[in-house]
Amino acid sequence: MTQKKIGKLTLLNREMQRNHALWRCRCDCGREKTFSEELLFSGVISSCGLKRCGQILLNPGMKIGKLTLIHQINDRQSVGQKWLCRCECGLERTVYQRYLLDGSIISCGCDRYELASGVRIGRLTVLNPVVVNGRKKWQCRCDCGNEITCFSATLLSGKVSSCGCYGIHVGDRFGKLLVLRRADSGRFLCRCDCGKEKMIFAKNLASGKVLSCGDDRLIHPGDRFDRWTAVEPREGIYWLCHCDCGNERVVRMSDLLSGKSRSCGCLHRLPAGQRFGNLTVLEDRGSMSVLCRCDCGRKRSFPRASLRSGAAVNCGCIEKNKIPCLVSEGDRFGKLTVIRVVSKDSVICRCDCGKEKEILVASLRRGRVHSCGCAKGRQTRLKVGDRYGRLVVLELTENGRCICQCDCGNKAEILRRNLVTGNTSSCGCLHTAGQHNTPVPGAVYGNLTVLEVLNSNICRCKCSCGRIKLMHRKELINGGVQSCGLCPRKIRVKTEGKD
Repeated sequence: MTQKKIGKLTLLNREMQRNHALWRCRCDCGREKTFSEELLFSGVISSCGLKRCGQILLNPGMKIGKLTLIHQINDRQSVGQKWLCRCECGLERTVYQRYLLDGSIISCGCDRYELASGVRIGRLTVLNPVVVNGRKKWQCRCDCGNEITCFSATLLSGKVSSCGCYGIHVGDRFGKLLVLRRADSGRFLCRCDCGKEKMIFAKNLASGKVLSCGDDRLIHPGDRFDRWTAVEPREGIYWLCHCDCGNERVVRMSDLLSGKSRSCGCLHRLPAGQRFGNLTVLEDRGSMSVLCRCDCGRKRSFPRASLRSGAAVNCGCIEKNKIPCLVSEGDRFGKLTVIRVVSKDSVICRCDCGKEKEILVASLRRGRVHSCGCAKGRQTRLKVGDRYGRLVVLELTENGRCICQCDCGNKAEILRRNLVTGNTSSCGCLHTAGQHNTPVPGAVYGNLTVLEVLNSNICRCKCSCGRIKLMHRKELINGGVQSCGLCPRKIRVKTEGKD
């Protein structure tokens, strides 16, 4: 029958879809489209539907598949024409006209799940289809006598196989329970051997999850679970328990039986005085935080897991002290004397006034700190002829400045505070002469002679007084340090006869 002409349509090939015949057609305008065989041979369709080819008209009462057209729906918000259709099963549905013409929709969907009266599914017997709230369902009767309505998809998938009775009848026994009568929502009223009556779900009875009213619990008052002591039952599956430490908590019964809960939390707490490396526990504050004291004297909080796993064994002082400190005990800086090294970055100093204070090593070496603060406010006086690095004071001017002469011969006006703090030690010739490179053994910086370069930053130097100290590369190059610190600051730099 291929190549047959119906109006402006030429039949190309025939195909089946859900027991419904469809034809692929080509219109005289060149457009190809699929139409229902029933509409083609009934004369309803004779073109592709475009205006130039002639529109397709459907009339109420026409039947397409299992659908019967009732009337057309005027809906301006939707794209395309709609029809209200009634299926053979009695369900009414709104369908777009284009889906009716191409055979995409030929029923309300009932043909997807084929059911018939008398079919048995589990304990249910299918009776007849019904329409509830515009949707098709099947009336079913359970073996216990109850009738329910279900969707065909729910029945065929096996999700529903009974009315909820699970094959339970009045008089059946489940453990210590005797079924008396059925209640609503799939529950049964049961009497326990102790005489107590209780409502039990049918699925719990059928699965054996519930075999008594609950008075014969697995837990009794006074039972011990590690550090817990059961006191009395609470609502549902909870028990009030007393811990050996004195606290009381409400605990789930399953957690007690499985051993998931063994205490109120005191079992995991760390006792005061317990040692972890250099750390001594002072107080377990809860919330996984433990306050500890390190052997260096500092206090710090650590998580319990870090202490128990060995990740935390000190406050960090050991790692800091692995790098050598550039200041040692006994060194003197102005009115300050170093009495104890805390880390590579800070030391404890005693001032001449008797006060002790923790000061940064960098502040001491750069001359920013000379006392504990007792000498604050006193103005450092400069004299003509004083030497600071490569600069010699020639004249004191106003506004806190002075005119200095550098060893290279240049004169410059320098702030007095920069000379005192060591921020300025030349006219700038140190940087222009290329002396900013890494020091080499034998290089001379003021009263210091480089003996050995330990790494890219630290050098071992010998002072003119004979003392050997570790110095930083930047402090040597920029002239911030000219001696070991024990020599007077105004010693004239010797350029000859140094070892």
